[in-house]
Formats: sequence, C-alpha cells, structure tokens
Amino acid sequence: MIIDKDKIIPSKVTILPNNDPLFSSQQMVNQGYNLLTVFDIPQFKQSVELDPSFNAIMVGDDVNSWPDDSECDTEQEFSLWKVIIIVLCATCVLVSIILIVIGVMKQEKLKKEHNLRMVRILNMNQAEQNNNEQNIRNK
Repeated sequence: MIIDKDKIIPSKVTILPNNDPLFSSQQMVNQGYNLLTVFDIPQFKQSVELDPSFNAIMVGDDVNSWPDDSECDTEQEFSLWKVIIIVLCATCVLVSIILIVIGVMKQEKLKKEHNLRMVRILNMNQAEQNNNEQNIRNK
C-alpha cells in the first residue's frame, strides 16, 4: 500500500475468525465457504492507496484459511508430484548433457595427443632416415 504518496508500506491482511461480530453481521448470499479479511492501515495524513494482495486469502497460516477437506490440498499434492518429476527429468537431462560434453572433450584431447605422437614419430623416422642416408654417403 502507498501512504501519503511517498511511503510504500507492505500491507498486512488479517483473516477474521468465524466468531467475529463483523462475520455474523454480514448477510451471506451464498451459504458456501466465506472468508472475511481486514487490511491493517497505519496512521496517515492525506491518502492511502490499497493494493489488495489476495495471496493472504489463498496462502494463509491462519486456521480459518482453508478447511481440512479442501480440494486444494489434493491439487497441491498433485502439483508437488509434477514438480518432483519435472525436477528429476531436468536433472537427468542436465547430467546427460554434462557427460556427453565431457566425453567429447576427452575424445578431442585424445585425438590431439595421438596427432602429436604421430608427428613426433614421423619426425623421428625422417631424422633416422636422414642419418641413414648420411651414413651411407659417408661410407
């Protein structure tokens, strides 16, 4: 919430208990599950802009926030199950990519080492061949 056009203060939302007088004074049109909330506003001089955060209604640690037999609990468990599977699959893919990159890098390193050895062997053979030719000429 914004107080007096220059201070930004996080709003505090309180969920009213079922036995609160405000709860009983409301005429409930729908007799389903009802939840009343209150915004706590500090003292202000001129104006207050409320930015209602409905997260307090959905994710509250208050006893009155959700009944125990709510369908949301099963949806959260299902969502948690999906998240676990997604994380496991992503981890497997990431580990596979890392292993492939390491394998390719080692293979390239081995190719370079092999090429260096071959160049050394060729140089040694050429030097030996040159020595043999000089020995033959000197005889």
